[in-house]
Amino acid sequence: MARDFALDFYNGRAWRMTAQDYARRKHFVCERCGAPAPVGFRRDKDRRDGATPRGGIVHHRVHLTPENIGDDRIAYGQDNLELLCWACHNREHRESGAISEGLTFDANGDVVRT
Repeated sequence: MARDFALDFYNGRAWRMTAQDYARRKHFVCERCGAPAPVGFRRDKDRRDGATPRGGIVHHRVHLTPENIGDDRIAYGQDNLELLCWACHNREHRESGAISEGLTFDANGDVVRT
């Protein structure tokens, strides 16, 4: 679930193209566990942030913040990206404290109680 400051970024054509290209170069395989991690985007009128990933997610190693989202090396830099399946992405955010205890992401990227 994208934070409010990043909604336009993640919905933008430049990010969607970057993420799809990166995932393709990684053969749609999670870089941590080797599970399939297909990345594609669908439009969903009921979602506030519009585009949602399917199956995998291109993760920012250095998480986006309001201060660094305008830095193309962080936002789009290939060295700052990593293709993850949802299980590894959830584990990353749980371990990094980016999401509160008792919450996780579901397959649609929504925050749910565990």
